[in-house]
Amino acid sequence: MTDAPSPDPDTCFLGQLCMPQGDWATWVGSVGVVITLIVTLALIYRERRLRLASQKQRIEERLRAQAEQVTAWLEVQDFAPGLRAAALNNASTSVVYQVLVFLVAPDVSGQRTSEELAASNAAAGIQAVDVLPPGRWRVGLMPLSSARSDVRLALELAFTDQSGRYWVRRSDGRIESFDVEPIAHFGLTDVRYISARSA
Repeated sequence: MTDAPSPDPDTCFLGQLCMPQGDWATWVGSVGVVITLIVTLALIYRERRLRLASQKQRIEERLRAQAEQVTAWLEVQDFAPGLRAAALNNASTSVVYQVLVFLVAPDVSGQRTSEELAASNAAAGIQAVDVLPPGRWRVGLMPLSSARSDVRLALELAFTDQSGRYWVRRSDGRIESFDVEPIAHFGLTDVRYISARSA
């Protein structure tokens, strides 16, 4: 009985997996194609994620563009006897609506934020303006009961932008969005809107 010839070592991998040399070239080429495809898909996925993140950021910036240009601050001079003057500045090119101005005391419990002030049912320290056109305006605010000379006061401003989105500018300057109109967000009832006076 004649022994079977041993395989050509040039066609074997580690002496175990044997195939004709032409098949080895095809197999290696196929593996290369698969690896190239995987790397390409990974790069496409990564690029798509980066593009979507960039697009989302641009949309967010565009949505916030008008809100970022609406500010308020307390003026030194009173609006009228017994009324603090709040300066409202709409530096955008469009009106904002349902503007709620809150005189808050950031260091006094129950009056630190517009939400706390609204929850206290205080008539003082809140004013509503129906429409705020571009430009600088003034409104008067009843002083808070805690408004001693040593109490730090600030303004918070809630409003609806030209596209119907709702915002609040905090006393530290941050701008935040919320999902319901300002009156509902703060739980206010019997709100009487006034017109702001041109500064």
